[in-house]
Amino acid sequence: MTMKIPNNYYNIATRWVSEFNANGTYIYTLDEDITLLCLEICQRSIAKNPATKIIIVVDCYVTRSAVVNTLNKNNIPTTNYTALSADYIRHDVNYRYNIAIYVNLKTVAGVRAVASRTKYGLFIMNNAIGNDKYSAADKAEIYKLFPPMNSAKITDITSVISPVEER
Repeated sequence: MTMKIPNNYYNIATRWVSEFNANGTYIYTLDEDITLLCLEICQRSIAKNPATKIIIVVDCYVTRSAVVNTLNKNNIPTTNYTALSADYIRHDVNYRYNIAIYVNLKTVAGVRAVASRTKYGLFIMNNAIGNDKYSAADKAEIYKLFPPMNSAKITDITSVISPVEER
């Protein structure tokens, strides 16, 4: 049984590739089903290259289960992806994937371990978490690796990395 993916996820995936060279941060609202964006990225990538390897790093088991269930229901071969909770990412493992998708991570440590060995990445965070979860330095690091795609959130990066004039 395949799900119909809403057009907005198609548009986000298109922008991620065409405007951000497949490296960006997408900040979503809590009413969005982010598993469908993961599905869209996986379907497109595998259609383009059936040997594509994707790692999906998530914040917790509940998120992992939701992503894996969506991918399985839509016949995404398990040979094309690995879904791991961030707690299981190790710095001494040489992760060899074409694409990394990071979902709601609580720390940038898992990002560093995978991003240095992966050519393309999509960092997905929700707007409730993104505003207070990360330190300014961590958020600046994330935005440096994966520029924010949401035009409404572009001001968010300037508040993180712009100098503040004190009076």
